[in-house]
Amino acid sequence: MKCHMEYEEGTPFCSNCGGDLITKEEPKPVKEDKKKGGGVKPDERLICPKCHLLFEKLTSCIRCGTPLVTQSALKEMKESPPPPAPEGKKTESKAAPPSEVKKEPSPVPPPRKTPVEPRRGEPKKPDAADMTQEPSSIEAAEKGPEKELPEDKREKALELEKRKKGFFYSLHGILSIILLLMVAIYFLITQLLTGERVGPGTSSSKKTIESPEKESSTISKEASPTVPSSALPVVLLPQEIQKLLDLLENIRQANLKKHINLLMSCYAPDYKDLEERRRTALQSWSRYNYLDLDYVLKVESVSIDSAKARVEWRIRSIPVTGGQPEEGKSVLNVIFQKEKNEWKIIEVTPAK
Repeated sequence: MKCHMEYEEGTPFCSNCGGDLITKEEPKPVKEDKKKGGGVKPDERLICPKCHLLFEKLTSCIRCGTPLVTQSALKEMKESPPPPAPEGKKTESKAAPPSEVKKEPSPVPPPRKTPVEPRRGEPKKPDAADMTQEPSSIEAAEKGPEKELPEDKREKALELEKRKKGFFYSLHGILSIILLLMVAIYFLITQLLTGERVGPGTSSSKKTIESPEKESSTISKEASPTVPSSALPVVLLPQEIQKLLDLLENIRQANLKKHINLLMSCYAPDYKDLEERRRTALQSWSRYNYLDLDYVLKVESVSIDSAKARVEWRIRSIPVTGGQPEEGKSVLNVIFQKEKNEWKIIEVTPAK
């Protein structure tokens, strides 16, 4: 009722506003309308050209807002082509039904020019199509030799680089080997000329046991120049010196821990006054506690089964009864003898 839209019979409500529908009164006969002068022909009803909805008193469609036209005008618009749109304004193109679409004639292909044969003696002019195709082949032909030349140069450059690298690496390897040999020879010479070594598990300054009365019980671990014997192979000399240092380390530990059996195992069975050495060590341990011991080994000669060395002991002790720490020093000439592949002390005399 509000939208003034027509629906088929049986529709319960308006699809636009949702209002109830009412039946439309049938128009009066044409004669009566003519008499009254106010009748409207069926073709003169207003209709929306887009929605195709009929209206009576409105001027525009309530759904899309398009101005209404009469049914006869709509028929004429469908039958006749739309007028050309003015310049500067864009008109919305209306899709015509498939039956009314006019087929445009296919465009006429442009006339093809017949190639003109060149006269004799004149060079043939290339066509535009040939010109577009030829540059790619020309560029390929020009790039071909340019690529081949760098490849040859690159191969030569790579060969030169390989030669340079090979020469450099070979020279570097030779120099490295020479340097290692020089370092090894230097250390070997220093070991032969100097017997200074530090025993395993001890500091660089190892302390010795020196009895405050007469002799010391240990030999120092700081070594000094040695005079190797020609009877002993040069290769075995460092090993033998290390064994002497291990023997002195056992004497040092025995005095620090007051281990009499370990101390006596460092002396040979035919050591002169062996029992007196045992008694002297026990008396010294009963009077003094050794705080620190240090020894210096100076090898004088080494052979296969005997060795001579000077041992300097530096002792730091404290009386058992208490008091101030005391420091002492003792220098001894020691002769070693090998028994069952082990070095033993065979003789000890005070150094002059």
